[in-house]
Amino acid sequence: MSLRTALMTLAAGVAFAATAAGQTPPDAPQPKPAAGPTTPDKPPEQFRVQVLFVRVPAPFVSELGLGADSGCVLTPREGRLLAAALKHAPGQEVLARPQLLLTDNQQGFFQTAGLVTRVVPRLAPDGKTILLRAEAQLSQTHGTSTDTQSAHATVSVPVGGALVMQGGMRSTTDGGEASEVLVVMTVERVAPPAK
Repeated sequence: MSLRTALMTLAAGVAFAATAAGQTPPDAPQPKPAAGPTTPDKPPEQFRVQVLFVRVPAPFVSELGLGADSGCVLTPREGRLLAAALKHAPGQEVLARPQLLLTDNQQGFFQTAGLVTRVVPRLAPDGKTILLRAEAQLSQTHGTSTDTQSAHATVSVPVGGALVMQGGMRSTTDGGEASEVLVVMTVERVAPPAK
């Protein structure tokens, strides 16, 4: 089953539950920022990159259809569906949720206990996609040795879309169950301040 098919199946259940509870479904349309050309008088483009490191049970990753590929690009709607599926995933554990505010072609860096991410966003000439260079690392200490796993991707992501990196970053829960660490990067343009 592909990631998109799995997301649609999971979304149907989440949307039904949200509607029944009187909430807005996670795939409701969101306003999009206006795109415009860059001029010398205009400040550089800014991006908000939200990074989610989340540990999920290995079977959940299989249900989503994620393989060993290091990067999967999602549309804004698919990103919202994945966020809803992760929120309701049994046994999920958020490891870190940093937000980086970056200008066009600026490298962002985040590090916390055992987790590292580097990301560089660059707006494409069409103003609708962002070239994203991303790297994530997971380090775990077992006794006297440290195991470091990483995932890399260079992809074009639609504005407001997401990059999901898995790349074989495996972990174990405190109970010893097999799990996978997903890194979800959502990229949005930040509107320039009004003059």
